[in-house]
Amino acid sequence: MRFFGKKILAALTVLAMLSAPLGTVRVASADEASSTDAEDATAGDAFLNPTIIGKDIEVLGGISVEGVDISGLTYKDALDIVTEKVSAKRRGQTVTFKSSYGDTKITLEECGYTDDAEEIVAKALMTGNSGSLYKRYMDRESIGEGMDLKLTADIDDASVGQAVSSRLGSRMYEGCTYSLNENGDGTVSVSVDGEAKAVDSHESAENIREKLSDDWDGSGITAELVLTDNSSEQQGQLGAIRDLLGEFSTNYVSAAGRMKNVEKAAGMISGTVVYPGEMFSTNEKICPITLANGYFTSIVFQGNKSVEGVGGGVCQVSTTLYDAVLRAELEIGERKNHGMMVHYVKPGEDATITEGIDDFTFKNSLNDPIYIQAICAGGILTFRIYGKEYRPANRTLEFESRILETLSPSGETITEDPAKPEGYRAVTSGAKTGYRAELWKHIYIDGELSESVQINSSNYRAVPAEVTVGTGSSQDDTPDEQPASPQPAEPQTEAPAPEPQTEAPAPEPQTEAPAPEPQTEAPAAEETPQEETQ
Repeated sequence: MRFFGKKILAALTVLAMLSAPLGTVRVASADEASSTDAEDATAGDAFLNPTIIGKDIEVLGGISVEGVDISGLTYKDALDIVTEKVSAKRRGQTVTFKSSYGDTKITLEECGYTDDAEEIVAKALMTGNSGSLYKRYMDRESIGEGMDLKLTADIDDASVGQAVSSRLGSRMYEGCTYSLNENGDGTVSVSVDGEAKAVDSHESAENIREKLSDDWDGSGITAELVLTDNSSEQQGQLGAIRDLLGEFSTNYVSAAGRMKNVEKAAGMISGTVVYPGEMFSTNEKICPITLANGYFTSIVFQGNKSVEGVGGGVCQVSTTLYDAVLRAELEIGERKNHGMMVHYVKPGEDATITEGIDDFTFKNSLNDPIYIQAICAGGILTFRIYGKEYRPANRTLEFESRILETLSPSGETITEDPAKPEGYRAVTSGAKTGYRAELWKHIYIDGELSESVQINSSNYRAVPAEVTVGTGSSQDDTPDEQPASPQPAEPQTEAPAPEPQTEAPAPEPQTEAPAPEPQTEAPAAEETPQEETQ
């Protein structure tokens, strides 16, 4: 009886299928009905043949994809929900690569993640809705209490290598030192000493694939990063560095401590090679800005005031580098102007840095590496960017600082000092003119203006003079204290530039700026973060 009961149920199911509205299911072809094997159409067959997926046919009840119920949905609706709740979430999952460089995190989307959601949804729709009557009956039987289909995921080798390499950047070349050589014909060459590493894209990607195919639950993945020796390929890349792409100079003659800071920071940047696609960070190169790291105290900006702090002058380094990068026409990442005008460049040409807050960054947007050279000679700081010239010889640049508005300071900021007698008055910091300005780049072809591009907009505060007045007893009441004569403050290195400045001339080729030996001064116990280190 049990056997006959199943036969009766099968017959009733077939009758139900035959009584379905015309077009609800696809009628089996003669080829499909010819053999059992032919009846087992694959998911790919359904995906390539729109006979089913193009109609308002719905997925049978009890079918899901990776736990997402799609029963009762058309192909389009089912694919939309699987894409949103499964594929998109998986693309955002983190891959953590383990290596000697520590953890390197990228997303599966950066790895070029793909899956077969379209094919699997098509397979779900086919189940019980395609093939011969017998196949459809067996499909419905196989669903039973539920059928959960799984996606197959894959990644792209090249995408993995590119994503990881962009994260590691220059760390893969930490053991390398670079030297710039002049060839005598107006070109340069760069030599390297040390071993360079590269990401083995295929093997690293294979380590991810193992995780994807190992009953992956769609969460984050941890895999080993495979590295290879890249020294010979690296030397080949460096062979492209031959031409001067851009340079800029500023005068840094100022207080002794400030000049040493400029030379220290410039020396830490000089000799850097930035590879294609890599981001350069000024802070990563020159920080920490502490006494223990070889920096000196000098005048820095804090709010609207010029105060004594560690590292005054490093902003002139980031500024000079910024203007050299503009002339090499590389891609600027982060740049911020000072709150108050500085004296060594025109409005709009500066780039402030503050450790842990503001940075100057740029990307090597070229197809070949670049080399950064810093020269400190005779109080002139020069940055030169070398690489492979990619612009036609008849193309020249001109930069224009446009002052849109001049803001005059008003009044004074008075500080009362009870330690000074009444009548004492000293200007501790002069007034600073404010500006609203724009920096423009003009492009000339054969001497004729071809295009003008705005580079940035910059606003500088107008700041009143800072004056200290005495509020203490007079000299007669305090005979032991002599009247204090106004003492000039340490020379201010950030006085406003009332007239547009001309660029400092580039010096004759000198040796690259050395990084000073670490100083023996003890670090400050607690250094207050400065707004701007100038």
